[in-house]
Amino acid sequence: MRNHFIGVLTVFLTAVLRRHDGALLRDNGYIAAVYEHVPVSDQDTHHVPSREKAVKWMNLNLDVYKVQAKLASSKGSQIIVFPEYGLFGFGHDRNTILPFLETIPFPHTKHVNPCDDPIRYNATKVLRRLSCIAKEYSLVVVAGMGAVTYCDRSEDVYCPSDGRYQYNAAVAFDVGGTLVGRYYKINLFGDEKNTFNPGGTDKTNFGVFHTAFGSFGLIICYDMLFSEPSLKLIYDESIKNIVFPAAWFDGLPTLTAVNIQQAWAMGHGVNLLASNVHMPNEGATGSGIYNGLNGAVKYHYDMATNNGQLLIGWVPTIKGDHRCCTNADRTSASKETINSPLKWTNEAEDTFYGILDNDLYTFVLLEEDHGSTSVCDGWLCCNASYTKYPANYSTEVYALGVFNGYHSAYSKFYLQVCVLLKCAGDSPSKCGSPVSTASTIFEKLSLSGNFDHGVYLFPMVLNNNVVLPPISRWNSIYPYDHVWIDGTVHDPLVSAAIYGRWFERDPK
Repeated sequence: MRNHFIGVLTVFLTAVLRRHDGALLRDNGYIAAVYEHVPVSDQDTHHVPSREKAVKWMNLNLDVYKVQAKLASSKGSQIIVFPEYGLFGFGHDRNTILPFLETIPFPHTKHVNPCDDPIRYNATKVLRRLSCIAKEYSLVVVAGMGAVTYCDRSEDVYCPSDGRYQYNAAVAFDVGGTLVGRYYKINLFGDEKNTFNPGGTDKTNFGVFHTAFGSFGLIICYDMLFSEPSLKLIYDESIKNIVFPAAWFDGLPTLTAVNIQQAWAMGHGVNLLASNVHMPNEGATGSGIYNGLNGAVKYHYDMATNNGQLLIGWVPTIKGDHRCCTNADRTSASKETINSPLKWTNEAEDTFYGILDNDLYTFVLLEEDHGSTSVCDGWLCCNASYTKYPANYSTEVYALGVFNGYHSAYSKFYLQVCVLLKCAGDSPSKCGSPVSTASTIFEKLSLSGNFDHGVYLFPMVLNNNVVLPPISRWNSIYPYDHVWIDGTVHDPLVSAAIYGRWFERDPK
């Protein structure tokens, strides 16, 4: 009898502790996985494949997803993210992509569980497999896919001439396989505009879903550089966890995938789960798990191999608003007490121009081993005070650059950017060209700008071989108009930048 009582008590206490641990887990964070995937796709994108052939190709990718989901689940992951374009690759036009698309129900008006109801969802093979992967491994599963909605031009004046809306989509399934999130990409990049329609900005395209460990918002790739839907998710709805399927092609050094991912998470003060495709021959790599002001939990950047990569990390819960105060865990310094203080100087006379990410920057060379210089573009002026490491005898060329105006290469939007970067060669004409390696160490560095009020600023520092230095080794506090290093970064510097987006000046 006594043993029976002890056994019952043990079971009861174990259940209580599990509930308590679950509450602690929910309140303090979660374990996330992102997978950088090598898409398997039909190279013949000039002919319309049959639906059966399209499903065959997508299943090859879903087979990989299932293996990675199983591995992530075995390591304790609660959510896994797969990339944009991971199921069908690139190169399709509006017609050849159609067999890869599926109708995705709106998850907030009815219960949708394709794994539990295979007869009803027999035509949506991708949805059903993703649903079953989530259910089998008790994971929240997020993935990019393609969607189609048919329309009647006699009833819908906006209906495309071919009678259908096609979307670059992301979906989310809960641990039981139920569809809980659907989002159609709003900001289309380049040739996507000839293949897909942009998603709407109303509530029916609001990619928010809720889990036992937090609420999440969906954005896709190019969305990162725009106000919709990010500002609505983060500042109107107070979403602190953003899921980011992407097919991001590098723009070294400022728009390198991992560089902008970390900067974006810091600038907005959110957790970011970023899953990129892995296509190094096309310049696509860079995924990560980021924890707001604390930067990268785990990240991956690999231009050398053709292998996919699973990242798993603990993501602490973000509490409070990063815009109200400094982060005491990172720094107690202010602009007045930095060892490398702000030293505004007159604009340098020997300025020159260079192209960086298709924009015309104004540059000035850093010609000494230490000093202070400024460069302006209109009313925006950037200043750098610096000291190179004394034992460093590098002859590499560095420049301070500024851009204040409209970026218009693929879309028109307003930028304000200050950047200190290594030039790709020993001539000023190479300043702004892509570069990923360096040998020069900066013992001290202070980079700042007189950015306009209302510009959203994203600080970034990139080291040799596209390495993100730990956030504990460099500093930037809200409003992120100043980045400084004070003897704690011992690796060669590729670039330091403050990337600013002035959303209010974007074309309407």
